[in-house]
Amino acid sequence: MKPNTTCRNCGGTEFYSHEVNAKGHMDLLPIGFFSGGKFILQVCGGCGLAEWFVPDEYMPKVREKFSRD
Repeated sequence: MKPNTTCRNCGGTEFYSHEVNAKGHMDLLPIGFFSGGKFILQVCGGCGLAEWFVPDEYMPKVREKFSRD
């Protein structure tokens, strides 16, 4: 994950992050059967803007399974 250093909404520099399970009622990160993927949720301490990041360990599968824009 490349963490933000400056919030794109308020310009703040205080961030909080937490690893979140991508599995629930549906697979939010469909990279394989029973993948059990996780996201990093990063929240700006100034304005509360939340952004989701895919951990580096899952990026090869994302590149394999997703279409490039």
